[in-house]
Amino acid sequence: MTEPKPTMQHMLETIVGMMQEGKWADALVSWENFATCHSDFGATCLGIARELRDLGQSEEAESIFRKMLDRFPANPKPALDFAMMAYARREWPEAIRRFQIVRTRFPDVLDGHRFVGDLLLGQRQFDEADAVLREAMSRFPDEPRLAISYAWSAHRKGDKVGNWQEA
Repeated sequence: MTEPKPTMQHMLETIVGMMQEGKWADALVSWENFATCHSDFGATCLGIARELRDLGQSEEAESIFRKMLDRFPANPKPALDFAMMAYARREWPEAIRRFQIVRTRFPDVLDGHRFVGDLLLGQRQFDEADAVLREAMSRFPDEPRLAISYAWSAHRKGDKVGNWQEA
């Protein structure tokens, strides 16, 4: 005789209990089982990691985001969230490195370019920022935030804006 499939409510109650007890590893396995039965696992993992982040469980959240980078390489959301964790901690070199990953893996995602450019500006790496911003503006020509960042770079360097399409 086979056991009946657990109900959605029972599974969720069990998972919430594990989370309340701080049994994150067990909860994650249970979430995976839940997703197999009732949901999209990628969305479930993303939701768990974001919830952990919002609860102040940064190490656990980062661990899940890091695993998601390998498990879901075509999904930019975990990569962006992972990069934002370093940004929120004001770990600028690490944030730049992580947003560079977003930029490389997902060249059509604006925020990878925008954050790298702005972070490089903040680190006074103007030439590198300009190169990133010029490339991004060629990819997203109607995005005013990129043009504004490029103009700020010129201002901070004491340069003219010039024609970024010729650079």
